[in-house]
Amino acid sequence: MHRLVAVFCGTFDQSYDVQHPARYEIDQLFKAEKAHLVALIQINSQCELKLDDGPTLDSNIAGYEADS
Repeated sequence: MHRLVAVFCGTFDQSYDVQHPARYEIDQLFKAEKAHLVALIQINSQCELKLDDGPTLDSNIAGYEADS
């Protein structure tokens, strides 16, 4: 669980980029940035948990395909 919390925190920090537009809340992001945030969370979670892509869906977890 702690690993996923770290993934979420790191991904939010990456998306907010507080040094430039000075945004601190998800409501301050544009629609496209929110969509990108979801994709980054998926990618960063797969990397952290060392999950492979599924043949059809997004991830392969213990032999089962999962979609995020």
